[in-house]
Amino acid sequence: MKELLTVMLCVSLVSARTQQLTNSHPQAYRQALSQVISSLHLKKKDPLTQVSTIYRYILTHVDYDYETYFHVAHRTTAYHALCEKKANCQGISLLLKDMCHCMHIKAPLVKGTYRGEPHVWNVIKLGRYYYNADATLDDHKLSCFLVSDADLVDHKRTTKVSHMAPATLGMQKINYPLFKYYQYKAPKEVTIRYAYDGASLKMKATQTLYRSNIKTPMYLKDHQLHIAFRHRGDYAITLKNKQSGKFLNYYFYIH
Repeated sequence: MKELLTVMLCVSLVSARTQQLTNSHPQAYRQALSQVISSLHLKKKDPLTQVSTIYRYILTHVDYDYETYFHVAHRTTAYHALCEKKANCQGISLLLKDMCHCMHIKAPLVKGTYRGEPHVWNVIKLGRYYYNADATLDDHKLSCFLVSDADLVDHKRTTKVSHMAPATLGMQKINYPLFKYYQYKAPKEVTIRYAYDGASLKMKATQTLYRSNIKTPMYLKDHQLHIAFRHRGDYAITLKNKQSGKFLNYYFYIH
């Protein structure tokens, strides 16, 4: 019912004024945006970690604006989403675009419909492909994050986008919290770092890991050349390149 009400109210399409990049927004917005980006500590993270962290921030800090939609000055901008914590689909999507832009990641807005009603969301570029991301209608299970057109249920995009992803990246299919994996002193010891609290766990590879061929996401360089050591029971995966023999420091998401 909440989704239906959201879509019924979310009829404002993108205007030229609110499509402008971060540097055209008021000073208060630019300062707030810089502070939030800094607080997320994204500079040394890989692009997938950056966009997932940004997306989760919006899901947990911005609500849909039901209050002012029928007023002339309803909340349609990224400023409203970031500074007032409420906006319609356009404002939420503009904030996602601007936050990704700060990390040099393309996340343009696209127009379309959701269950027949006008709607706006983003497409995010990772590697060669664009993936759909709808922070307005997501259910906090990432069911609308980095998904293909086929898997974005009830959406119909009217904006043409080249190089759309042929398949969903699949982040919503794994258990949380997310992990980051490092391989040290291979193959004797593996360190697993938890992504959101920074805690670390060390274990002996010979006792806890086994070798397995796995399917890796297409955005990874040489994705077809990876094999893995997989920790039994914890989804703890360290990638190894078949050609170079090097262990790679990536987040890994199971398709």
